[in-house]
Amino acid sequence: MALDTLIMQVAVFIGIMVLSSVPLYLAIRLLGGEATLFRVIVMNIIAGFIAGLLRDALPGFIGAVIAFLGLLFIYKHSFRLGWLRTFVAWLLQFFIAAIIIVLIVMIGVGFLAF
Repeated sequence: MALDTLIMQVAVFIGIMVLSSVPLYLAIRLLGGEATLFRVIVMNIIAGFIAGLLRDALPGFIGAVIAFLGLLFIYKHSFRLGWLRTFVAWLLQFFIAAIIIVLIVMIGVGFLAF
């Protein structure tokens, strides 16, 4: 029983990581960066870990700004983009995620109508 639960938790974690990385992957590809879905997933994990460490190590607003710049630095070097394209990719991932969420909700509401 415990093994089944563990397998399900790992599968859900992997699914969430893949789904949360798709908007960034699409944004990077739209802006001409070099990315694979696997690389985006790995860089999301690494960047999130490092940004979290920086945010916790430095107090207040300064910590948040340095963590954000660290995140952009990791994206810049991982996906071979310039600073401006890296920032635009970071912004664009939220718009793509919003569009995906709206489409999923519309499909869900459409199925409820039947």
